[in-house]
Amino acid sequence: MISGQKPAPTPEFYADSTVVAYRLPGSEVAISDLQPKVTTSSGTIDATLLADGNFAKTTPYPRLP
Repeated sequence: MISGQKPAPTPEFYADSTVVAYRLPGSEVAISDLQPKVTTSSGTIDATLLADGNFAKTTPYPRLP
């Protein structure tokens, strides 16, 4: 380093992980084909965002006062 100090040691990270994978049966029906209806006591939400498989897009869920 320019200051003459030694850099901080690089932190180490370790975690166990598990992957469970299985083949879906041919008779599996997509949830979007079922056209679910979502009801809430705090307004309406876009149900398609809950079942599209995209975890990056979100839908706000208003809290009750």
